[in-house]
Amino acid sequence: MSNLDQFIRQLPHTAPQDLDTLFAQSQLTLADFAPFNFSQPNQYTRNCIVRNEHFELLLLNWAPNSKAPIHDHNGEECWFFLLDGSLEEEIFHLKNNRPIALKKHVLNRHSHSHLPNPNWLHRVVNNSNSTAVSLHYYSSPIEQCRVYDEKNARFKWHKSQYYSVAGKVLKHEPVTAKLF
Repeated sequence: MSNLDQFIRQLPHTAPQDLDTLFAQSQLTLADFAPFNFSQPNQYTRNCIVRNEHFELLLLNWAPNSKAPIHDHNGEECWFFLLDGSLEEEIFHLKNNRPIALKKHVLNRHSHSHLPNPNWLHRVVNNSNSTAVSLHYYSSPIEQCRVYDEKNARFKWHKSQYYSVAGKVLKHEPVTAKLF
């Protein structure tokens, strides 16, 4: 059994407060994720490894200078572990239905982050000229999330989409997330 298989088998039996430790102590390397590590130029890709009624595990491949907009996780907690490269995360809270920055930090290879408050939002950016790869765990599958439209100063609902599912690139436009 691979390190990744062992890791996935432990997830349903790991208490949320122990996920940071599980990520940190895992022996996972970027090579373990080769079957799921798909990329596209000038954007980030969301590659679904596992999705069930209890959790969702995604591998995100961040092209150089790509970014995710300010978004929430629709009430779900988020943990992520950086497998390669570096990313900047900015965390926000809402005030009068507008995101207010709380903190900004840089994550480097093998560091991890947790968005513990389901009411917080974040933005993740790859400011480098190199690819970054991160592993994301959501406490329940996320069908949709709110994305902040900075130009129009309002939120929009966005359906979760994948570039690949279970190691297979989708041959058409990314599909809306659903349980499988």
